Amino acid sequence: RYVLCEVVSEDPRCRQCIEDRAVGLAVRDAVGRVHGDYGLACCSISFTVKYLNAYTGTVLLRCRKDSYRLLCSALPFVRQLESRNQRYPCSLNTLHVGG
Repeated sequence: RYVLCEVVSEDPRCRQCIEDRAVGLAVRDAVGRVHGDYGLACCSISFTVKYLNAYTGTVLLRCRKDSYRLLCSALPFVRQLESRNQRYPCSLNTLHVGG
């Protein structure tokens, strides 16, 4: 499954400084906090950040078909992105889930 998200932040510097690695780590951290080791293991099997547009804040995530609900339920718990030793408060808004 593919999950299309947008990065919502009040700080305009947040969008320009994000990297795909930072988004991936933040999402994995949120899945681990919400669903524990089981959820993290299920989502980490084929989880990748396929596309990131820093100017529009659009993020495309890919995960397995049987674990996309675990991923989508943990996305609202992403509260910050850490990039270049700076933390930016933001959230991820799910726009579309497709196969």
